[in-house]
Amino acid sequence: MSSYLKVITPTNLATEKERFFNQKDYSPQLQYDWSSETINTFINDSPKGKTLIDALLRQDSEAITHSAAEFFDVKFRQEDIDFAKELISSIPVQQNGTAYEYADLMRRKLSDLNIDYTVKIVDEHGFQGRPDHEKHVLKLSKYLHLQFLTLDGITNHELVHIIRAVNGQYNNIPISEDYLPTEEGLACLVQDNFLTEPTPSSFQHALEYLAADLSRTASFREVYNFLIQHGSDPENA
Repeated sequence: MSSYLKVITPTNLATEKERFFNQKDYSPQLQYDWSSETINTFINDSPKGKTLIDALLRQDSEAITHSAAEFFDVKFRQEDIDFAKELISSIPVQQNGTAYEYADLMRRKLSDLNIDYTVKIVDEHGFQGRPDHEKHVLKLSKYLHLQFLTLDGITNHELVHIIRAVNGQYNNIPISEDYLPTEEGLACLVQDNFLTEPTPSSFQHALEYLAADLSRTASFREVYNFLIQHGSDPENA
């Protein structure tokens, strides 16, 4: 199910990020791996994603917004937007854990659970942690930038993915078509302590939710400025 990541992760992220930071009026020109092999693998893994692929290839912004909302099961409800605004009303203390601290903590928790996964720090952009359940490997980007995400929270987030994968493999449970909303939703709930009170992680997720809502009508630079205005540093934004 990770094939969608190849579709949505820019291949020139590092160079475009540098240009964006160096030129105040520059709009990123992001490139993607939309080869036939990548697209066919994605559609075979996720048939309901075909409408998203068609919209992306046509560069139809309205269709992309609609089909992405359907594929990722994202809804922008006013009550959720209002709650997210409450969560970002005060900026929490920054966390700023490193990839090496993250790796050490994850290895300890995997060992405690007797789960045989290898944790590797890699020289790659575009993600923080990315598990490969077939190879039993968790890759961590050496460029990860947590700022408001706690080490415990982000470790527990990835553990949800790993535990569910191990359980599914052991009990021969097929991957659900609703993998993304159920898997990511559960992982974020665990990471944010079930939102019983504002936490650094819930602040970050609320800010991302509001930024995603804004991105439907605003430019890349406007979304970036919104994040900066609400406490994100340039790297996090």
